Amino acid sequence: MTVFDSSLTTLRQAVAAGWSAEEDSTSARGLTLTLSGISLAFGGVSALTDVSLQAGPSQLLSIIGPNGAGKSTLLNVIAGLYRRR
Repeated sequence: MTVFDSSLTTLRQAVAAGWSAEEDSTSARGLTLTLSGISLAFGGVSALTDVSLQAGPSQLLSIIGPNGAGKSTLLNVIAGLYRRR
C-alpha cells in the first residue's frame, strides 16, 4: 500500500493533539477542509489517483460513485487509517 498526500498533515496533527470542534466551536466555524493530490495504491491497483476537494465552513459535501470507485478509501485516508510510508 502506498499513500501520497499533500494536505492532510495539519489536520492529523490537530486530531492527534486532541483538538475537538466541540471544545473550540468559535474557531471551528471558520475551518476549511482542503485535500489535494491524494493518491493511494494497493500493490499494483490504484484506488485513488490525484483526488482533490475542498469543503468550507457549514458546507455539505457528498461523495458519490459506483462500487469500487474509492469513496470509502478516500474517507479512510482523511480519517488517517492509511498513512504515508
